[in-house]
Amino acid sequence: MEYYCKKNLSKLNAISILNIVVLVKFMGGVGRFGDVVLGAHAETIFSIIVYSIIGIELLVQYKFENLKVYSKSIYKVYSKSIYIAIFYSALLAISLTVTSDYTTTVKNCFELLVTILYANYLANKLSLNKLLDYTINAQFIILILIFIMMLAFKGVAYDNSGALVGIFSTKNNMAGGLNFFILIKLSKIRWLMTNKQKGILKYVLFIIIQFYLIILCKAVGAIVCMILPFVIMIVIDHRNSTVSLGKMYLLINVVFGSIVVYCLSIFNGVLQTFGRNITLTGRLPIWNIITSEMMLGNKWFGYGYGTAWDVNNDIFLKICRQYNLVLGGIPVGSHNGLIELWMSIGIVGVVVFLLMIYKICAHTRNMSSSPERFFICIYILYFAVYSLTERSLGAFNYQTLVLFVVLWLVIKISETSSIRYFKTMKQYE
Repeated sequence: MEYYCKKNLSKLNAISILNIVVLVKFMGGVGRFGDVVLGAHAETIFSIIVYSIIGIELLVQYKFENLKVYSKSIYKVYSKSIYIAIFYSALLAISLTVTSDYTTTVKNCFELLVTILYANYLANKLSLNKLLDYTINAQFIILILIFIMMLAFKGVAYDNSGALVGIFSTKNNMAGGLNFFILIKLSKIRWLMTNKQKGILKYVLFIIIQFYLIILCKAVGAIVCMILPFVIMIVIDHRNSTVSLGKMYLLINVVFGSIVVYCLSIFNGVLQTFGRNITLTGRLPIWNIITSEMMLGNKWFGYGYGTAWDVNNDIFLKICRQYNLVLGGIPVGSHNGLIELWMSIGIVGVVVFLLMIYKICAHTRNMSSSPERFFICIYILYFAVYSLTERSLGAFNYQTLVLFVVLWLVIKISETSSIRYFKTMKQYE
């Protein structure tokens, strides 16, 4: 571990370190570690530092590094990238129209804009290898914090059931983060194999350690969330399939929804084998409650981005009332990415979001087998599976950041390919 630190940190410059700090924040740092070790205001201070870093980086990129070229990379209306602008514009317009809490809504929309712009910066500024290295270094810091919590603060590193939560708020958040860590390592291994470079064993060791931590989280769904995208990706990559990733994202959500609505009871035996039941650990009741309340409420436009769970929001109070009657207690979220988005910006907003995913990811069909394609595909598959049972579209978290990094990468690669094709055809005119 000491060797790993010295070897990797020696290669880092100031910009690299700043980006790693930002990625640590996006991936959940300093989290509960800050509350326990550094004090109650640690997370707030860290957030201010991270916002400052992002602001400086974007300002430098705009001000000093060819403003014209960079602004074109964001604002030029390509047939592909326009969907990101449409999605954000729709989200902003809907949220500001329907919200009852303008302060929270504006804050959330601003954070999402920062996330999208920073994702564009990462996708256009960095090579895939450097992006993976930055992320792996940030993950290494997160792992150190987790181990410190496990060794020195056992009382708060585990929840009441004995499941590992580390620096995260729940075991599911912890396990989901570890899944993402493993997928990044797999993408790095794929890059090393393609470029015939050494160092694979080191990343395999990290994967084994992280898989062990997932087991300590006692989150069976997280293991499925990790294995299923990997298996699908191996098939796609091996056959160099031209399947539309956008269609696959939609298909995963449609199939899961159909199973939940029509035939979940068939899988009761399988679920019981893993210590689960057909309520999916209480998720099915909360989905039913949210659906019934949304259909009676503002189903078309929602209640504003990130504000549906505000304690002063009518929809939150109604859901809590029903949830308390059925299961007791207060729900901590919708446990589904699209349902969460539905509550925020309604059916109209969800349709625009799915259109963005479908239209941009459709261009992966034209990509040849490569580390970039592997990373893009395996993350979209992971995101699709993870979103089925967990919230995943927050304004300032790693799932949202990497989703937009991937979308910008698809745009970047497909536009580059189109330019090369155009230049090639010009030679024959």
